[in-house]
This record gives sequence, structure tokens and C-alpha cells, in this order.
Amino acid sequence: MKPSTAAPDIRVRRFDADRTDTILTFQEALAKTPDQRQLLWIDVLGSLAPDESARLAKRFDLDPRTRVALEEPGDTPSLAIHGTYFHVRVAAEPTGNARDEPTWFDVIAGTNNVVISRHTGPARFLGDVDSRMDADSSVGALESASFVALLLDSVVTTYFTAVDAVEDEIDELDAQAHASVNGMEMPAPEVYPEPIAFNVIGAAGNFADGDDHTDEERKMMFETHKILEDESIGVAVTCVRVPVRICHSEAVNVQTREPLSADRAREILADAPGVALENVATPLQAEGRDEVFVGRIRRDESHPRALGMWVVSDNLRKGAATNAVQIAELLVADRAGSSVA
Repeated sequence: MKPSTAAPDIRVRRFDADRTDTILTFQEALAKTPDQRQLLWIDVLGSLAPDESARLAKRFDLDPRTRVALEEPGDTPSLAIHGTYFHVRVAAEPTGNARDEPTWFDVIAGTNNVVISRHTGPARFLGDVDSRMDADSSVGALESASFVALLLDSVVTTYFTAVDAVEDEIDELDAQAHASVNGMEMPAPEVYPEPIAFNVIGAAGNFADGDDHTDEERKMMFETHKILEDESIGVAVTCVRVPVRICHSEAVNVQTREPLSADRAREILADAPGVALENVATPLQAEGRDEVFVGRIRRDESHPRALGMWVVSDNLRKGAATNAVQIAELLVADRAGSSVA
């Protein structure tokens, strides 16, 4: 997606628990430092010009990757930590009646009670945010992470296109399965290139010209490098479509620097927050749950420092909303610890 050439519409509001909330200009926002009882919200409709994002980055000590996100709108969901800030991008309500053109909504927040939001098109839910904030006299005391949770809650309550897409996929699976078990001819596939019921489609995603990997496979490679901050990690991935209603499953092979036994791996994962160990993890176990289910942990007989495992999670929860909330909670805890110190 190319950056918009139109001048951005920038709104700035300083919430204050002790005094009246204030509407500020962009220049005034750059000169303000919110205290413990205040929260500064900078909302950008469109894309910031390089000079504007440079001033914002310098004033609030933003990571270069965060600055890029303010200048260049993305068109895929993402979740990342850049320095002391975290950045989440979600698809909000579609623009007008264009179901396939959602409003992409970026939220950037750190531990300094500054929240920056940016969206590619008008977002009606932001009016609801203003109303909810006006109704709360203590809002100035909110941590930035709590305000982000409120923003994301408003996005979720107004976003329907992703749900519609999932429903289309499930409807196609159900219709084909119903026809097959009742001895009828399966309906022709519309969502997928091949029938999905009682089948496995050996490629999930789309192929770019000249690339023998799908975009979903490339995404897994890129996200692994980005999240672990190590471009040297080798990632071999094949994404396939299987006939389950909810959840993503992965057969994971991990090579470690030092030998690691399967028993020791189980001990480590048993103590990891948000992980549930099972002998055999399944989508039915994970559906509607926030945990990541891990099973089949075993030694890889082909490599002295490798383990195999089977990992399952609810992609509508752990894949998006739960991660954002958990990162926000970590930021709040980190700030509380810094204040005590």
C-alpha cells in the first residue's frame, strides 16, 4: 500500500484527571510532557510527512521502525515491540461499503503516557472512544496501555469484515461436508481453490509472481526473524489448509545451540506463562482459549540438537487480541516496577 499524498488530519487531546481535558495542536503536543495523572493522545488520519514523523520520533524517542509505521501505512495485521514502545496494527471497520478495503488502524504506545494512533481512513469508533473517556473523570490517571486496550476494544466492537471472511470459510466447509456425508455432490469451491471438506490443500495463501512460496509462508519467515530479532535463523515452512473451523496448528522442529532433552524442554514450557502442555494438542482443546497448547515433544532422530513438537492455538484470540492485551499488561507492570525503583 502506498502512502497517501494528502495532508494528514492530526488530532491531539490531553486527558487530565485533575483538570479539564485539553485539545492541542500538533506543535503544542510536541512541547508537552504528560505527568502521571495525564495521558497524551495523538491521532493521525492519513500518513505523516517525513519531517512530521521525524519531529515526533525525536520528541518521544521513537524507534526508527515505529517512525516508518507512521509514514507508510501497512495492509496486514501486525504486532511488534520497538524499543520501549509496542505497535499493533488491526483492521477496523471497512471504508464505506467496500468490504475488501478495511481501515487499517495502528496504535503505538510506550511507558510515558503517550499514545499515537494512525488510520488509513475515517474511523467512526473513535467518537465512541471520546464519549467513553469523557464519562470517566479519572481517565487522566490511565496508563497508556490501558488506553490502548480501550481503543482496541472499540475497534473489535465495530469490525466485521474479518468475521465475515471467517464465516465464509466455515460456511463453505460446512456446506461441502454436509453434501458429502449425505451422498450429494459437493458445492463448487468459492473461497478456496479446491474443496476443503475432508481434504488438505497443500498451499495456504497466494503466490507472488516468480515466488514458489506463498505469502503466508513468507509471512512466517519474516515474523520469526522480526519477533526474535535474528535474521540468521533458518526457517523452512509449508502452510496448508486443513478442514478445521478454528485454530492454527504447527509441526515445529527446533534446533538449539546446545543439546536439550525432551524432558528438559517440557520443564521449561511447563513454567512458561500462557503455555498448556498436552500429550497431543488439538484445535478442539484450543478453541476459545488464550493458551498456546504444546504436545508431542520429542527428540528428532535426524539431528543431535533438535526437537519436534506440535503447537496449536486459537488464531482469533492468541493470534491477535490476546497478544495485544498481554503486551499492554507487561508494559504496565514494567512501568510500575520502574516507579517503585
